[in-house]
Amino acid sequence: MAEAAARPVPLPWESEAPEGREQSRLVHLADEILERCRGEGPANCVARCPLHVDARGYVQLTKEGRYQEALQLVRDKLPFPGVLGYLCAHPCELHCKRLDEDSAIRIRDIKRFLADWEPGEPRHILDRETQRSEKVAVVGSGPAGLMAAHDLARAGYSVTLFEKESEIGGCLVHKIPAFRLPRKVVDRDLSIISALEIDVRTGMRVGRDVSLEELRGEFQAVLLVAGFGGGLDLLRGSDHGLRRTIRDTVPADPVTCETGIPGVFAGGDAVSGPATVIQALALGRRCAESAHRHLTGRDLRKGREDPLPARLLW
Repeated sequence: MAEAAARPVPLPWESEAPEGREQSRLVHLADEILERCRGEGPANCVARCPLHVDARGYVQLTKEGRYQEALQLVRDKLPFPGVLGYLCAHPCELHCKRLDEDSAIRIRDIKRFLADWEPGEPRHILDRETQRSEKVAVVGSGPAGLMAAHDLARAGYSVTLFEKESEIGGCLVHKIPAFRLPRKVVDRDLSIISALEIDVRTGMRVGRDVSLEELRGEFQAVLLVAGFGGGLDLLRGSDHGLRRTIRDTVPADPVTCETGIPGVFAGGDAVSGPATVIQALALGRRCAESAHRHLTGRDLRKGREDPLPARLLW
C-alpha cells in the first residue's frame, strides 16, 4: 500500500489561527467598533498618522465587509499591518472626531482584526519600479531599517540589509515579549523582506565586521537606521567620522536625514532616541526618500513635509 503523502509543515502564521468562537468574537468586536465611525471629513486620523495611512478609507471598507480590500489599503502605506495592529501608539485616535460626542474609534483594533483575519499566505504588495543599477546598504533591521529597505527595494534598488544579531526584526523580536506581540505576527509581516528579494546579512556589526568606509566603497548610498543601542555602536567606531549629539545619538538633518558624510543618511532611534514603532517606521521612510532623491539627483528638501506631525484640519 502506498505510503500516505507527508503533510506540509505549516508556515508560522498558519498555526493557531483564530477560528470558531474566537473568529466570531473578532467579527463582533469589529462590527461594534465600526458602527460608531461617522466616516466624515476632514480626516484628522490620517493627518495625525506619521505614515498617513488612510484610516478613514480602510475603516469604511471594513464596515462594508470588504476585508481584503481594506487590508490592502493599509498595506499601500504600511507593509507591516500585523505588527502595528498590536503595537501602534495610535496617535490617530487622539484626534478622532468621535471625541466630540463620546470616545474615539479604536482604529488600531481594526488594523489588528484585518491582519488576523487574512487567510493563507499574506498578500504583500510587491510591485516595484524598473530595476536600477545603484546598490544601497541599510544598517539595522528594526522597524526603521525594515521600512527603509522595503521602500528602496520597491523603488528598484538592490538593497542589502545589515543586522548585528542572528535574525532580523530588531526590537520586534529581541525586546518586545511574545505576549505583547506574537511571534507568528512578526514572521508573517517580515516575510515581505524575502519576498522582495532583499539581501540580508546577519551577524554583521558595522565598525567591527565591516567599516563604514567599506560600505561607502561598495554601495552608492548607506542608511544608518539602527536602534538606539545600535546607534551607540556606530558612534563608538573610530572610522565612522560621525559626531555624537549631547543625547548620544547620531546627528542628522531632521528633514533630509543627511549626516554630513556624502551618501550617508541616518534615521530611526539612532537619531531620534527611543521612539514608538510607528515613529521609527516613519523615520525609516523619510531616510529612504532622501537616499532615493540623492541617487536620482533631486533636491533633498523641495516639497518635504515638516518632520513634526501634520497640522490638523478642522
